[in-house]
Amino acid sequence: MRRGIRILAGFGCLDDRRWLRACVEAVADRDEEHRIVIVNAWNEWAEAAVLEPTQRWGSTYLKATRAALL
Repeated sequence: MRRGIRILAGFGCLDDRRWLRACVEAVADRDEEHRIVIVNAWNEWAEAAVLEPTQRWGSTYLKATRAALL
């Protein structure tokens, strides 16, 4: 495993929201132009990394993302 890379498996919606919130808080003390959090794999269906609404989860993950960012 390369340094700085983590694989997260078995994450649920609440776990996802807490993780993203921690990312946002980690950059909160930076100057405004450097408060950047990048969401990668927005809709990687093959990797089960999907934020857009689905039949299975509805908009749960998208709402959790919104909650973490506000």
